[in-house]
Amino acid sequence: MTLSTFWRGFRSQFNELAGYLWTSDPLDPLQAQYDRTMAKFKEGRQALEQHRAVVERVRLQVADQQGHVRELEAKVRACLQAGDHAAARTLTLRLEEAGLGLAESEAQLRCQEEAYQANLAAIKEIGGWLTQVRGKIARYDAALKLSRAEADLARVVREFSAELATDFRQVERAVQEQIDRAEVHPV
Repeated sequence: MTLSTFWRGFRSQFNELAGYLWTSDPLDPLQAQYDRTMAKFKEGRQALEQHRAVVERVRLQVADQQGHVRELEAKVRACLQAGDHAAARTLTLRLEEAGLGLAESEAQLRCQEEAYQANLAAIKEIGGWLTQVRGKIARYDAALKLSRAEADLARVVREFSAELATDFRQVERAVQEQIDRAEVHPV
């Protein structure tokens, strides 16, 4: 029972502190969220660069395998033209294996390229969203500064008006007192 009462009191104090901090500058939570998202965006861009490197490695692998297949095809043709059918059969088996490996690598390249393009589109979308949020933060900040300036100006005008009215009332009272004295003591 005592622990739950203590916990409720602690939560209440914490919520009060959070409320105070929230009202101190309403843009702070938005700016903090923007900063966290920007950090994740940078991590995403780094991951995208690493993914691009993987795509390029697979592309080089496919190019090497294509060159190997062309080389084997040329050797098979040369063996057939030379009449060496046994060597041609052996090279044909290696050519089939190389062709299967090439097909697998090309499929992997297509898959990696599609994934890269999807991630690139997502990064671009997040970048656009971050630009919009940054613009909103700037507009809200400007509006808050303008609102604070207007409030300060209104406070200064009220104080000035009150001082002016007080000064005018004092002068009016002093004049009235002199008039009253003059009526009491005619010259």
